[in-house]
Amino acid sequence: MTGSDVEVDLWRFAISVYGAKGVSEDCLKLQERFGVDVPMILCTLWMATRGNVLDPDGMARLAVAVGPWHDEVVKALREVRRRLKSGPAPAPNDRTEIIRNAVKAAEVNAERLELAVLAELVEAEFAPGAAVLPAQNLAVALAHYAGRPVGDEAPLDRLSRAAEAAAKG
Repeated sequence: MTGSDVEVDLWRFAISVYGAKGVSEDCLKLQERFGVDVPMILCTLWMATRGNVLDPDGMARLAVAVGPWHDEVVKALREVRRRLKSGPAPAPNDRTEIIRNAVKAAEVNAERLELAVLAELVEAEFAPGAAVLPAQNLAVALAHYAGRPVGDEAPLDRLSRAAEAAAKG
């Protein structure tokens, strides 16, 4: 695949998985509980469907590649979007909701760019073809962000099923 093909493939996968029933809620729970960002969750699931096994070293490379962007841009946009829900004055009102929606669109575009960076790195540095379950890759990512193995405390079943369904088309 070319760089743009792999980016489109990951984006389509991410939209499909995130749109599956209950997945967005599960992703946000993992983000809040363990500190892993949603684009990283979706990337690790996508990697499994391609046969890219994720180990702690590979996870660290992915995190380094997008960490500053995520921390300085994506999180900042998310905070502004969330803040506009309740204030400061004159928010919330119809006029500030227009701004909030624009910030939300910028946040999604920033996450899409994050996914593009991840897709290019995966394509360049991770060998495909191994049998790996989506939950295995995701467990590596969660352990990286949590600083410890997470065991059964993470809701991985629905995410794994959604990833497998998205991979089948």
